[in-house]
Amino acid sequence: MKNLWVKKKFFDLIVEGKKTLEVRVLYPSLRSIQKGDLISLNKKAIIRVKDIRLYPNFETMLQYEDASKILPGSNREEVLRCLQSLYSPQKERLGVFVFEIELVK
Repeated sequence: MKNLWVKKKFFDLIVEGKKTLEVRVLYPSLRSIQKGDLISLNKKAIIRVKDIRLYPNFETMLQYEDASKILPGSNREEVLRCLQSLYSPQKERLGVFVFEIELVK
């Protein structure tokens, strides 16, 4: 089972069922993740990947995805700023990977 690390504030939102979309840049290590896979989060919880969507960049992704499912309580502009603070433009150019997730345990 693959393990992903998320910041505590995001982990808590996932466990509470409020955050159902996880956004990452397309690192080679993530390319093997498929719909239906179980993933350990911070070695404390297990999520199931319900769907995977790929986008060329954050702005395009936010035209199609619900920002409130990425960062509950935030609008598109706030989510874009947050993602751009986490990932450099060079990393964003790798592509954007959106996991639709559900908590298993």
